[in-house]
Amino acid sequence: ATLDALVDRLEEMVILRNRLREALDRQWRELGAAARSPAAEAVRGVHEELGGTLDALRDGILRLRLIPLATLFRSLRRIAHDEALRTGKEVTFETAGGETPLDRGLLEMASEALGHLIRNAVIHGLETPEERRRCGKPRATVRVAAAADTREVRIDVVDDGRGLRREEILAAAARRGLAVPEGADPFSLLFLPGFSTRAEVDLGAGRGVGLAAAQEAVTRRGGRIEVSSEEGQGTLFRLRLPLSVSILRALLVACDGEDYALPLGAMEETFRLDAGQVHEVNGGLVLSR
Repeated sequence: ATLDALVDRLEEMVILRNRLREALDRQWRELGAAARSPAAEAVRGVHEELGGTLDALRDGILRLRLIPLATLFRSLRRIAHDEALRTGKEVTFETAGGETPLDRGLLEMASEALGHLIRNAVIHGLETPEERRRCGKPRATVRVAAAADTREVRIDVVDDGRGLRREEILAAAARRGLAVPEGADPFSLLFLPGFSTRAEVDLGAGRGVGLAAAQEAVTRRGGRIEVSSEEGQGTLFRLRLPLSVSILRALLVACDGEDYALPLGAMEETFRLDAGQVHEVNGGLVLSR
C-alpha cells in the first residue's frame, strides 16, 4: 500500500513537471531571443536538472514494483500437471527466464492469461501418448520462456503438439458464417468468444473460451497475444506486455485543435513532415518519403 501511494504521488509529480515544462517553453518563445534574461535561462536549466532527478526517482520506484516471473512458474507447473493427469497425457513442463521482472500490477493478469494458455496447450495442443508414439514423437513438452527489453516483456508458451490446422479453423468459421478477408490470419479467429473447431467446447480451456479470456486479460492492460503454428510440429503463443502499467511514456501530438497522447511502446518511428511531401491522389492524401 505504501509503494502504491508513492507511485500515485510520482504520477502527480510527472504531470506537474510536464505542465511546468509547457509553461516555461511557452514563456521562452514569447520572450524572444532579445528579451531572454540570465535568470530565465537559469530557471530552464534548473528545470532540466529537476526533470533528470525525477526520472531517476521514477525508475527507482518502478524497479521496486518488479517481481521475478519465477514466482508464477510453480503455479503454472501445477496447472500443466493437473490437466495432463485429467486428460491422460504425458507432459514435461519446462521454464526459462524466471529472473525476468514483471510489474506487480501485471502479475495477476499474467497469471490468469498464462493459466489459460497452459490449459489450452495441454488439452488441445498435445496428442495422447498413443498418438505421439504412432507419429514417432517423444514425450510431449510445454515450455514457458520469458525475456524483457527496454520496451516490453515477452512470454512464450510453446508446445510440440499437433499444431493448428488452418483448414479446420476456416471450416469452423464458415459454419458460423464468419468471413475471413483474403490475406488475413485465420489464427486470430481463435480469440473470438465461443469460437472452436470442436463440436463441443471444453469450458476449462476450449479454444474461443480460454483463449478469449486470455486475450481479454492481456489487452485490458495494454498488451497483446501473437500466435504462430506449424501443423504437426506445435504452436507458439507469445504475450507482449508493457514494462509497467503505472506510468507510461507518451508522445504528445496536436491535431486539428485536439491533443493526443500516443504510447511510446506503440511507436515505430517519428519523422518531420514537410507540406511538399503530402499529395492528393484519387481524393485521398498520400505521403511521399
